[in-house]
Amino acid sequence: MGISPTVKCSLLIIVGASTAVTSIVMYFVFPLIMRNEIEKRMMLHEGSESYGYWKEPPIPIYIRFYFFNLTNPEGVWSLKEKPDFKEVGPYTFREHRLKVNITWNKNGTVSYQQIKSWYFESDLTNGSLEDIVTTLNVPAVAASNMYRYSPEIFYRYAIDQMLILTNSSWFVRKPVRELLFEGYSDRLIEEAQTLSPLPYDKFGWFYGKNNSDDGIYNIFTGEKGIEKLAQIDNWNRSKEVRVWEKTCNQINGTAGDMWPPFRSSSDIKLTMFVTDICRSITLKFHEETHVKGVKAYSYVADKNMLSSEEDDSSHNCFCLSDATTCLPSGGLNVSSCQYNAPAVVTYPHFLHADPAYASTVTGVKAVPEEHRMFIDIQPEMGIPMNVAARMQINIVFERIEGISFFENITSRTYFPIFWFSETAQLDESMAKQLRLVTHGLSVYTTIGCVILFVIGVILMTIGFVIFFRHRKNKEPFSVSLALLSVGNS
Repeated sequence: MGISPTVKCSLLIIVGASTAVTSIVMYFVFPLIMRNEIEKRMMLHEGSESYGYWKEPPIPIYIRFYFFNLTNPEGVWSLKEKPDFKEVGPYTFREHRLKVNITWNKNGTVSYQQIKSWYFESDLTNGSLEDIVTTLNVPAVAASNMYRYSPEIFYRYAIDQMLILTNSSWFVRKPVRELLFEGYSDRLIEEAQTLSPLPYDKFGWFYGKNNSDDGIYNIFTGEKGIEKLAQIDNWNRSKEVRVWEKTCNQINGTAGDMWPPFRSSSDIKLTMFVTDICRSITLKFHEETHVKGVKAYSYVADKNMLSSEEDDSSHNCFCLSDATTCLPSGGLNVSSCQYNAPAVVTYPHFLHADPAYASTVTGVKAVPEEHRMFIDIQPEMGIPMNVAARMQINIVFERIEGISFFENITSRTYFPIFWFSETAQLDESMAKQLRLVTHGLSVYTTIGCVILFVIGVILMTIGFVIFFRHRKNKEPFSVSLALLSVGNS
């Protein structure tokens, strides 16, 4: 005995309706399931998917150094010419990062140190580490600046005599390898040790930093709330630095290797703490973009990040009363963060800076596309996909009262030393995984839901067609009786 048209019609309507409803429920529930799954994967703990990426980032990181080679030292020494520069480089190093001494805390944080190591990449370098660069005699300027405001005249006199006895000059000629990681010996450093212990026995911009860490970080794991994932709780067991004034000392943001997931375009700020300049910086949302086919939000460091108090009153606490006083917009005085050397951080080639910087030298030209700083973030995961951190180190070169070595200088010069570009971009294998998680699964799910919904509607339509056909033929029929038939069968 076959299934009666009544039962067949009822089954088609019930199955069709169930299929359609299920597809609708799946369409709205799947994003919640995905969100919960992303939270689990991104939360930091041993064994989580994000843990390996966080502990030892697999993305290749490169740092490229560009030095400003002084072409006219004699003209500057005679005070007849502005310093003129020719950019040399890049000198490229591959950077490796490894988090060590990892300690999981009961308050939902993890403490660690991060070891950074650099390996020279000759194939990606224009020149060699033996290239000679004429640059400012930084030990002489730093030593003089250290005692510039000392109430004891003796110290300035002592530094002045040391400069004379060591036959110091305003400028030095050194190979790139010594200016970067190897460092070079200087008689002035040896003599200055008699006045005050120094933290180094050689000078090099990255001397002693290879295979070293930059402090103890304590960050949130996301266990107590995914919105706090990777946010710094404290650094070197303090919630602030002791460099600036008031709120500028506060440590905000992440360490720069990840951010909380589920960002939206309304999250216009991206904040991170940078130990080398002893402050947090904030990049601004620029546009939605794609990196290797993966959706990303691009954040840029605009002119406001290094603006002066005249342009942004909240920056007045970055204005320190020392050798550089309050700087024109576009520069950050980091002397208190760099052993009292009168160092100023700007964007490369004084991009976005007040004309007061570039007007003191020649041979610099800012190109926004080459010199801008940006970070592209995958918003659902909070992972940086394409990064270019670019900054320039300058030294304030000017007359220092009481030290004859500088007595002939008549105006302040912001002497550019070098700029660097630290870049990282996810590789194709990681991009493929992100495309699947952030786009592929949702597309496949949507397609599946649509197909199920269409199948459900088709089944219901067939059921109703049978229903009306038999009704037209005056066959006793009703949905309620059909349901009863199904129950009895």
